[in-house]
Amino acid sequence: MLFTFLCLLPMRAQGIGEDSSAEKFSEWYQTSSLVNYINYISEDMLWESETTGNWARPDRMLFSIRGNSYEWNRFYLNGFRLDSRFLSGSMLYVPDMMQTALHTDAERGVLYLRTLGFERNQISVEGNMGGLANIGGENGIGGVSWGTRQLINLFHSSALERLHKPIEQRNRQLWAGSLDAGFSIPSNSGKRYHQRLYADFGNRRIVTFDEGGENGFYDAAYYKIQLDGELPLGQKAAADGLSLHYLFNTQHRPDLYSELGYGAEEVAAYQAYSASVYLKRENNCQKKANADRLQLDGHTLTTGITYAMHDAERHNRNYERNIVDQDGEGFDPWYADGQLHELSWAVNYAFQPKQHKPLTLRLDTYNSLLCFQQAANEWHHNLYIRYPDQPREDWYRYDFSGNDFAAGMLENTLALDYEMPARNHWFSLRASAGVACDGIIMSKKTILTPSVEAELQMHFHPTRWFDAQVILGHYRTKYTWNQVRLLSDDYQNGTLSGPYAPYPYYGGKYLSVRKAIQQPQYALLDLPIVFKVKERHSFSILTTARLYYHNWTITNNPAIYPTAATDATTANDNTRPYLLTYQEPVKGAGLFALPLYLSNTVKYQYDGRHVFFSLSWQSYQMSGLTTFGNGAENNSISTLQYAMLNPTLGENLSNAESPVRRLGRLDQDKAFICRLQMGANITPNWQLMLNFHFQDGTPITKYVTNSGKLYALTTKGINPADGHFGQRKDAFFNLDMRLAYRGNINCRNQQLGLKGAIPFSVELLGYNLYDFGTAWYEYSFDQYITETRRTLSLCIPRGLNLKLCIGLCKNE
Repeated sequence: MLFTFLCLLPMRAQGIGEDSSAEKFSEWYQTSSLVNYINYISEDMLWESETTGNWARPDRMLFSIRGNSYEWNRFYLNGFRLDSRFLSGSMLYVPDMMQTALHTDAERGVLYLRTLGFERNQISVEGNMGGLANIGGENGIGGVSWGTRQLINLFHSSALERLHKPIEQRNRQLWAGSLDAGFSIPSNSGKRYHQRLYADFGNRRIVTFDEGGENGFYDAAYYKIQLDGELPLGQKAAADGLSLHYLFNTQHRPDLYSELGYGAEEVAAYQAYSASVYLKRENNCQKKANADRLQLDGHTLTTGITYAMHDAERHNRNYERNIVDQDGEGFDPWYADGQLHELSWAVNYAFQPKQHKPLTLRLDTYNSLLCFQQAANEWHHNLYIRYPDQPREDWYRYDFSGNDFAAGMLENTLALDYEMPARNHWFSLRASAGVACDGIIMSKKTILTPSVEAELQMHFHPTRWFDAQVILGHYRTKYTWNQVRLLSDDYQNGTLSGPYAPYPYYGGKYLSVRKAIQQPQYALLDLPIVFKVKERHSFSILTTARLYYHNWTITNNPAIYPTAATDATTANDNTRPYLLTYQEPVKGAGLFALPLYLSNTVKYQYDGRHVFFSLSWQSYQMSGLTTFGNGAENNSISTLQYAMLNPTLGENLSNAESPVRRLGRLDQDKAFICRLQMGANITPNWQLMLNFHFQDGTPITKYVTNSGKLYALTTKGINPADGHFGQRKDAFFNLDMRLAYRGNINCRNQQLGLKGAIPFSVELLGYNLYDFGTAWYEYSFDQYITETRRTLSLCIPRGLNLKLCIGLCKNE
């Protein structure tokens, strides 16, 4: 019995660059949550919103893979592409990591998931008690922990001391739960076809903001239902390696975009339906030793279609807002609400002539037809500006219009892989080269961009204690729904009026496109190195660098504004005052002339028989031209944002530690990450695990105004290179402890003819056990901004999560 066998295995840690299988999740992660793995365990990925206590369960997936924008993430389930077109960089599918093998291609930004099927029918239920925050107030069970002030005051005042409003103004999980059932359908051929039903539901209390800081709460109840599995195709089809799979999702949440810091009137009620059917055929598949991926021999094909409907309806279409946003820095959540209908066709084909031949030909396509229906054809919006410690003032008024439209999104890759035959044990080589043709097709704008991708991996393993790789690559990013709607002539267009509105128009209707424009691309260098000592100790170093180019930006069209730099390749259109073109490298910036990501991760782990210990520290720097604002939505590399369609709002950041103006941090403000895991098999049945997670970084800037124009001023932050360590006022800490029992219940009944055992497990999770009271949001617009920034919201308060999993007894 696989379940019982896994319970007796010692837990073991994961080295940099290893794949993650269901066995590893069972052995020591103790959680079936992919989100938990990404945020607290994987060194390849960084989650960009809060996850404490499963807080992020209903949110879109906001995580960066080694510096790339979250919008570029790609997902495959059993070889079938299942990205969400509406929520770019996310997937609607929720995997059970106890039954799923995971391989991460960090260079391309891809997550490959492969379901293993169910050894036994089983069902699990989970309940989250977030209400501990309400017991005892500030000094009670859910309050800030003892010693916070003394510890934080070693460096600066604590967030609790800097609260803008009382501690009760705090995001919290009111209650949550989930149901996960795995079962199988027998067939006449003797094969069992696995099925899975998953549902999660809950209610969260969210702090909302206005220009003065917090102004109350709103509750957000959510649910999600998922059904997936394999359907019978007959004995002959199964013998030929043919399988038919299906996937259905439905979900609802009233607070879409709250994860980006949007307020109660700015978020949208979100309803989604998604249905997929895909066919998979594998010939002569064999499991490669010590790997989670299949080594394919012959033809392998996965193809299927997805229909999805996404409905986003704003609670207040004509809301009024000023400059305050997440961390007090973003501008405006400009988006039109309505319905998006999606029909996508995915094909993933691989051909390897013979088992030991080094070449594999791959074809990967993911093409979609999108139809967007506006919820309204006309609406307006007022924007205000707020001076520090002053009342807000009128700035702009936008009058918007929009019409329904259709678009096509193309993503096609043809590649040839080479893997050097195993002639020795200390060196191996893999190479890949391919051509791609991606595009956006609309009635008045069409962009087709052919490109080339290449990768070279050299693996050195001269001794048992040393392992190193050198990975060089060149890749293109993917087109997203955000780019489609921002380029569309019909999505959202506006006219501006007000005292500070020098440019009168807004939207894709007024935007022309540079001729022969390419989609953004990047080159990378990854250097993972692992040292092992006596098989139980390992020391890992991962250094990675990525350079992004062909980065898009919006400028004045030289056909309308002749004083702007002339672009000979511009498709001049005298009716379009703005131009989509490339960002110009910053003169005199040297290595930082283009957006750049530099990262170094150091990790130590001890892999004992009954105990493991893992500690990693990551430092990274992201720099380059970016849009105004802070957070995943506003600061993703090379990703068009709404502010960019108004040149008065774009590219105003300066890096706090850089002498070059107009260099800004990208993605979220977390340049230092520490992950600590400690676990033990106390007995063959009892397991204990401790997770600690710390994130911090250099702050962006603060902002002042002059005649309606915004300027960025620098502030000190954590940077040991210049002695600013400890100056960062806000950080994120989380401490989780999991206690699990896994065993069997005898199931014997002579009258019924039953014999065997029922596997079951119980897991208790205590999250945010030591609450440092550090902040998630800050308030930047009061008279104390020169010395510190007040805290708007503290981290999610502690709570308890209980999970029970039990198998279903069967006649053996």
